[in-house]
Amino acid sequence: MKFLSTYEGNKEYCRIYGGIVSAVLSVNNDEELFPTGTLVGDAMHRAGIAQGRTVYFGKGFGTPSEMSEITSGAVEKVRTGAMMPEEAVMEAQGLLEDMLARWDAEA
Repeated sequence: MKFLSTYEGNKEYCRIYGGIVSAVLSVNNDEELFPTGTLVGDAMHRAGIAQGRTVYFGKGFGTPSEMSEITSGAVEKVRTGAMMPEEAVMEAQGLLEDMLARWDAEA
């Protein structure tokens, strides 16, 4: 764990599992590991730009899997004909806004 908390440890982890956004911002912008002009490199650089503004993360109020569950649920409802797209989007938006309100209340 100590090694993974270092720049070199995160860089090696990303080298092995390429494309996983590092907690160490400078690793995401490492030109050797993620060269600009490549699909993964450009994506990692974009992730690095957004990373400093990302504050939603936390169990019960916005983990990526929880947000994905909401959006996937909306897609499934549209796909199966249970809802019209407009309804599913409104429902998902409401659930995501509730999640954000829980975060804001605890921040």
